Amino acid sequence: MDQVPTGEKIAEWIALGYEVSQLAGDVITLAMGTGLRYGEITALRPCDIDLKRRRLTVARAVKEDGEPRRLYIVPYGKSDAALRTIRMADSVVLMLKRRTKDVPDQELIFTAPKGGILHSNGWSRIWLRASSRSAPFGLD
Repeated sequence: MDQVPTGEKIAEWIALGYEVSQLAGDVITLAMGTGLRYGEITALRPCDIDLKRRRLTVARAVKEDGEPRRLYIVPYGKSDAALRTIRMADSVVLMLKRRTKDVPDQELIFTAPKGGILHSNGWSRIWLRASSRSAPFGLD
């Protein structure tokens, strides 16, 4: 994407995500609805979310290092400004309500297919599938 989508384009990107998979739609909904970075999304836990107050606290992030790349969670964001509380739209609250239904408070909300941290390589493949569908809609 060369520019940040706005208005109707956001809904179109979210719809394209859900055409690819539930995970893709949910991640795109959260990213577009909150502005969270990928590392913040993949470190999110139910205890970071207050559905009643429609607030989400960014308190952790997934980082990568080494070769092969090792994933780990740090208790801070990219900068001091990354530690923040965000108000959520109804669509994000509904998605997170569904997504966190049976997830223990301290567990990750978005996980790899076999559990654990969702690796950016896996997400890259999902994103490529969604973005390849965007050209007919003028979303590229």
